[in-house]
Amino acid sequence: MKYLSENLDKLIRNFNQFSIIVLHGKNEGNLHSDFVELINKIAGVSAKEEMRLSTFYDNEIKEKLDEILFKVESKGFFMGPSLLIIKDLTEKNEKIILDIDKIWQEGDTLTLVCVDKLSKKSKLKALAEKSSRIAYLRYYDSSLDKKQLLTLLDEKNLVLKNEYTLDTLYDFAKNSHRSELLYTLEKLSLLKFNDKSPVEIEDIASTACLGYETDDLKFAFAVGGKKLNEIYNNLKQIKISGKSPESTIQFLNLYFRKLYLIAIYGDSGIKAKREYPFLFGRDQQMAKKFAKNWGKKKLQETINSLIIAELDLRKTDPAYRFMLFTEHILKIVNT
Repeated sequence: MKYLSENLDKLIRNFNQFSIIVLHGKNEGNLHSDFVELINKIAGVSAKEEMRLSTFYDNEIKEKLDEILFKVESKGFFMGPSLLIIKDLTEKNEKIILDIDKIWQEGDTLTLVCVDKLSKKSKLKALAEKSSRIAYLRYYDSSLDKKQLLTLLDEKNLVLKNEYTLDTLYDFAKNSHRSELLYTLEKLSLLKFNDKSPVEIEDIASTACLGYETDDLKFAFAVGGKKLNEIYNNLKQIKISGKSPESTIQFLNLYFRKLYLIAIYGDSGIKAKREYPFLFGRDQQMAKKFAKNWGKKKLQETINSLIIAELDLRKTDPAYRFMLFTEHILKIVNT
């Protein structure tokens, strides 16, 4: 069933009547924003913590086919909608979506999928446009181009240091909501109000709406670099701050998934660049180094270990969670 993106709120209100929501177009700009909005508004703010989100990429489908189909019919431990998210689907793997629709029953997990290109012969496109069980949204390239970005910079009297800085800001712009970009430019304008020096990568990193805390990234660096002294120092700070081990594990999982994508596509690949957490400058170079050092196989094993660690933490008495959390982290860096 065709849906207009303007009717996204209506789709969100009626999501439980659909087996699948297909977003067709480049995963940037409006599509990327709507994809994130669908996840947040349907699953809710606690979905990550309650493990009601399962994410797979196109290159994982063949290897994890049974796991994906199992997720459709499985029920979580917590109340609330569960989402099966498939990113960057290609037409060669579209059969998985057809199979999901066949087995889906009311009350099962909703599948949310983004796909860049579908040919006229695509069986998924034909089904999605007609089926009352599938919501199909088509997006055309309306993302910001570099010329438009330069115009916005000129309006704010901002001058960038070099082409690399422009490319970095442009990557951020393509993968952010327009309001987030404008807010970031406004903060940059205030930062440079009495400073005539050009905008550098570090300025963007300090003002952009990145959605994570600096301490999270510091701990991820320590684990990625297997630096035991820094890991112990970070563990002390986490315990003192009272931050939950579960949220730290969740960020580590996202960070190592980012490293895994860099290992597959390279740090300049769009599939790696647009994946959360967004990294700039030195942070991006560090991620590139870690991805190379760990390798694809070890990164995949680590992601699986972090998933198991989070499950263990949820089943453990709160009084012992930090101790168990520490054991899992040390096991990861020592294997």
